[in-house]
Amino acid sequence: MKLDAYDEIWFVSTILNGSIPIFLLGLAIGGVLAARRSIPLLAFIVASLLFLASLAPTLVFWQEIVRAHGPEINLWRNHIWWYIG
Repeated sequence: MKLDAYDEIWFVSTILNGSIPIFLLGLAIGGVLAARRSIPLLAFIVASLLFLASLAPTLVFWQEIVRAHGPEINLWRNHIWWYIG
């Protein structure tokens, strides 16, 4: 399978557009459940850190894609719906 820049942009932006909102929703729900002692606080913290650890390389890769396309193309604004800036 051969990937080009369009495929990379689509794939990574799809991951970011789906995972960040799901993570924030899960963080809010998990925080409420941990506060009510429905789930252990340690499990909530570990799950949050594991998700952030898996998301960090994706954000770094996205930054490299953005940097490769230069300042004339704003990939954040054009492909990431939750981007504010």
